[in-house]
Order: sequence, then structure tokens, then C-alpha cells
Amino acid sequence: MNHHLAVSAQRQRRRPILLGLLFTIIMILIGVVAGWMLGRAARQDQPTLPIIGRAPVYHGFLNQLSQPVNSSAFAGKVRLVTFLFPYCSGYCPLIAKHLAGVETELKCAGLQNRVQLIAFDLDPGHTGPTQDRVFLKQYGWNPHNLHWQFLSGSVAQTRHLVRDGYHVYYQQVTESKEDAYAAQEKAAGTYKLQPHELNALAERVKPNYDVAHMNSLVLVDPQGRVRWVSLQANRVSGGHLLTLIRSLLPPAPEKGNEGTGLS
Repeated sequence: MNHHLAVSAQRQRRRPILLGLLFTIIMILIGVVAGWMLGRAARQDQPTLPIIGRAPVYHGFLNQLSQPVNSSAFAGKVRLVTFLFPYCSGYCPLIAKHLAGVETELKCAGLQNRVQLIAFDLDPGHTGPTQDRVFLKQYGWNPHNLHWQFLSGSVAQTRHLVRDGYHVYYQQVTESKEDAYAAQEKAAGTYKLQPHELNALAERVKPNYDVAHMNSLVLVDPQGRVRWVSLQANRVSGGHLLTLIRSLLPPAPEKGNEGTGLS
């Protein structure tokens, strides 16, 4: 075979290889662009939550196991925060059962280690870790599972954090005053029937007072900013909460870098 024929044959052999390589490169580029577009579309489907303010910083609170807890331990996690009265026989048991179900949904979605459930005890003058532990267990939560921490502090600490930090109203009221409020509302036509839920802890203790409070649920992002507030903590669907939580989460962290919530 002469030189020209050899070169021509070599070029003919290279052409399919080059065409195949070019086709592969084009397909990779198409895949990259498609992936970017799908990711962009998915991000656009996520809600954009406003920054409402900074969540309060705290230290010296105790969880249901009497372990000290500081707010800094939850940095990098989305925090789902609520406020409960351990002797409550109204909305608090409903909220507790609802959030126990939300945690199951978080686990199924693989998000349980990236989200921290936190409840603050609104009756620190009479209750604490012992009552908080019993309360959680009554409504389907293992108190040793620290994905949910029920925190109690001093009366002054709690008032400053809840009222001044989260802007959630609560007040201890006597049963007689509560009955008087209900009578006034009935006379004005503004009374709403309150739920009554079994609370074995309250049945044993039989407190002669109640703690009136807002049924708040607050989402705090991994940077410690309040991003969403609901005043119907027991009625927000788990699916909606998961959508909101995902919108606040950064890409998944490497394993082994998650905090425990303990100081």
C-alpha cells in the first residue's frame, strides 16, 4: 500500500472514533444542562421564606433528662420550636402527638438528624425535667431520643426567652379566673370550645391552675434566624412542614459532623 492510500485508510479509521467521541461529549453536555435545569426547577418549587428575625440565644436550660443545653448546640440544624404546659389537657397533648408524627415523617425522609424538635416548658415554677419526661412519653415519644428536647429553665429565663425572644404570650391563671374569662366570651359571642385531651400526669397532680398560651410553632433556620411562625401548631400538616424544612436546608453535611444538643 502506497503512502497516500495508507494515510487515507488511517483517516477513515479515525473518523468513526472521532465521531463517537464527539457524540459522547455532546451527550454529557446535554446531561449536565438537563440536570442543571431540573435542579433549578426543583429549587423554584421550594417556598422562599422571609427572614423574620433572630431566634433568641440561651444557655443553662435543662432537657427532659436533666442535661444542660445551650442554643449553640443546635447551630447548623433547622429547629422546629413549640411551647408546652406539662399539665395541659387542651392543645398541648394534640401538639405533642402531632409532632411525634412529624418526627416519624422526618425519619422516613432521612432528615431526622438535620432537624431538631424543641419544646419550652411554660410552667418552670412547678414543673421541670421529671414532668417533661413523663409528658413526652405519654404522647408517643421516647424521652431518651434527643431528636426532641423538652427544655426548662428558671422562671426569669423562661419569661425572657419566650415572651421577649419568641414573642409568645403565656400566663398562669387560676381555674376561677379561667371560668370567668370563658363566661365573658360566651356573653360576647366570641367563645370557642376548647379541646379536652386526656393527660394522665395532670389527672394525678390535679393542679388548681392553668397556663394560657399561644399555640405557636416556629421554624428557625440553620443560621439561627426565625423564618416561619404558625399559631395553629397542632394543625399544620406534616407534608407542609417537610416542604418548609427542605427549603431551609443546605446540601447534606458529611457524616459525623452533627451536634447532640448538649453543652
